Amino acid sequence: MTKRISNSTEALSRKKFLGLMGGAALVPLASGAAKAQTSAPLRVGFIVGIESIPMYVMQARAAEVEARLGFPVRWMPYLNTGDQLNAFRTGAIDVVESGISALATLHIEGFPIRMIRGYHYVSFKLLAHKDSPIARIEDLRGRTVGVTSLAGTSYVATAVALRASGMDPRSDVQVITAAATNLIASLETRRLDAATLWDPFVSQAMRSGNLKVVLDLRDIYRRRFNENFMQTGVAVPAPAFEANRARLQRFNAELNAAIEFSIANPTEANALAAVNGRESLRRSAEEIAEARRSFEDAWVREDINPAMVREVQSSFDRMQELNVFRQRVDVASFWVRP
Repeated sequence: MTKRISNSTEALSRKKFLGLMGGAALVPLASGAAKAQTSAPLRVGFIVGIESIPMYVMQARAAEVEARLGFPVRWMPYLNTGDQLNAFRTGAIDVVESGISALATLHIEGFPIRMIRGYHYVSFKLLAHKDSPIARIEDLRGRTVGVTSLAGTSYVATAVALRASGMDPRSDVQVITAAATNLIASLETRRLDAATLWDPFVSQAMRSGNLKVVLDLRDIYRRRFNENFMQTGVAVPAPAFEANRARLQRFNAELNAAIEFSIANPTEANALAAVNGRESLRRSAEEIAEARRSFEDAWVREDINPAMVREVQSSFDRMQELNVFRQRVDVASFWVRP
């Protein structure tokens, strides 16, 4: 059951959030209250998950956030990327938070976009049965590994980690796909050697005591390449970028502040996410806190900059080597700070 927060928690988190919004308040606002009331809402489509906490915080603070923005925000949660990106392509979403590899594929297939910020780094874990001899990624050679989709980050992160460890993900392991809950069940019964999952599924899987976390795929990437591996970002259609640049600047500033609040005040942010995500996230504050222990606060805390563009370019080049992309993705051509 969702735990509701007390009035004292509400008041305290409001004060702290407003304090963190000091930087955002420096961004010029739309002139006049009437304009704020009549401006069309910014429709934001996001994938539901633990990484959505800052967005739920913004929803909890809608009155203050929208007053600073100068326009309303319509939050549109999605449980899967396919439905979300279909809505984005058809113009039902103005701003989308999704996997950067899927968004890059949209771009190179002829739907021009502008990435306006990174959002979250990869935080995927490799799980196995507690009695399994698998203790490092090299132990996966000749074994069966489960992912949720060959087009999703669970496969991409696994494939890149395998390649970085000297293995070919297409020949040295057998990859199967299934829903996250089915992968957990297959690990429990040892019909599957290992699986790549993320929270809240990792914390869900660990509750039985029969499974173990072998490694964090992000650690392999960092050790091998001394870089971060980004998972999700925020994008808009390219034609709307210039026309909405001022709105996007303000939105980014608010999202930055919500991320900082979520990191600095986890208990309060979790409570706000539980209440405002009760119809989509469907996790209590306690369950969110449990998931965050292994999920880590891997939100992107800076705006797009040259170093970030270089890191994303490197990750995309590695994905191209794995045939995730048919052609080289020129990150600098569409990753643009508003």
